[in-house]
Amino acid sequence: MCRRFTYKLTWPEIVKLYRLSPDAPARNTQPRYNICPTTPIDAVIEREGARALVPMRWGFIPSW
Repeated sequence: MCRRFTYKLTWPEIVKLYRLSPDAPARNTQPRYNICPTTPIDAVIEREGARALVPMRWGFIPSW
């Protein structure tokens, strides 16, 4: 079962924490305090040795 979580970092904090490329386009990150399953949320992924912030759907994927 998925839980809810919060999202409250600023763009400079996200870049520093996840060591994103300094030339990554800035995002307008707004604090969100009740993110529930199925909510689109930014996720950090690695592609070709570089990290990127991409939108993904937060939630549970059933195995049936």
